[in-house]
Formats: sequence, structure tokens, C-alpha cells
Amino acid sequence: MDLKKLDRAARGLSLPPWMELFEKHYFFLDRDYDFWWFTETLKNGMYTRYTLKGQCLKPDGWGCGSAHLYAKLSFHPFKGETRVYIEDVITTKRSKQIGSWMMNRFIEFLRDWDRVLIVREIWGQLSPVDEYEGNEERRDSFFRSFGFRIKETERDKIVEAELDDLSTKPLDKIEEIPLAKLVERCLSALGSTPELMDKK
Repeated sequence: MDLKKLDRAARGLSLPPWMELFEKHYFFLDRDYDFWWFTETLKNGMYTRYTLKGQCLKPDGWGCGSAHLYAKLSFHPFKGETRVYIEDVITTKRSKQIGSWMMNRFIEFLRDWDRVLIVREIWGQLSPVDEYEGNEERRDSFFRSFGFRIKETERDKIVEAELDDLSTKPLDKIEEIPLAKLVERCLSALGSTPELMDKK
């Protein structure tokens, strides 16, 4: 028995709250103690669009990097199936596990989505622009490390996977942190505390 289909039938094909359109925020420090602020959104249009977009900020307010992951979700509610097309995965600050954090978060989102509208296919086209010396293997290795397969055709190069093939990776260079705790740390570094700020 397909428990996922049973779950959809019990819900009457309505989307549960965690699948509705949303906007979420994530904050973390990378290994260099640079502050990252990510926004995760799910929006409707011709396709349901998933966006995970972040910016790195220095204490002086200047940006030190950016990153994003864009994907389209094409689903048929009556068949209960979803096909996912990864449009772009980019980070301007490499070797800091920012790309891995984004892919981990995206895989977790797809696992939640799969509970109701089964994810049948995940794929994307690799850009030939990325295939300069030294970068092609690094890029391909990144996708393979999560469980993607890379297939070459006469026209292009494709990454593809079933959801069950994918796995998240442990990260040791990133510390995800609640915003309140992050503010407390910043104030402490500046020689102030929340209590002192309240008195001013």
C-alpha cells in the first residue's frame, strides 16, 4: 500500500499548512564569523517557484558575498506527482559550505513536499559557462556528493536524481543561530548588553 497516496486521500488533496506559500528567514555565521541572512520563499505563478537567497554582511555593513538556489515545481494535484527543475545554484563565497547549506535546506524542503505530492523527478541543466579549468570537476563533485547523477547528452550536461537518492551532508563550518542570540552576540562584541541598551 502506498502510504503517501493514502495520506493525500485522507487530506482530500488539500495542501497542509507547511506547503502553503511562505517566507522564512535563516541566520548563521560561517567559519570566518561572517553573518549570513537567508530568505526562503515559495511563490505561485505559472509554476510554483522555490527561492533560497542569502547575503553575507560584514559588521561595517558592507556585503561580503551572496548566494541563491532557484527551482521550479511542476505538480499535478490529481496524480499527486511533482517534477522539480533546479534553475540555478550559485555562491560567490566558496569553500565555506554555503552551497552545501543551501542544498541541505532544499532537500529537507523536498522531503516535506514529498509527503503529499510525491517528488518523481529532480533535474537541472549544467551551464557550459561553469566548465572552465578546475571548476567543472568541483561543480560536478558538489552535485554527486548529495546523490545526483550527471548525464551527458549531445547537447548538454544534466544533473538528475530521485528524492530517495539524495542525502544531506553534515556541516562543520556553519553555525545556525536564532536572531535574538545573534543580536546578543553583536552587542556583546561592541561592549554592550541588552540590559544596558534598555537603560539608554
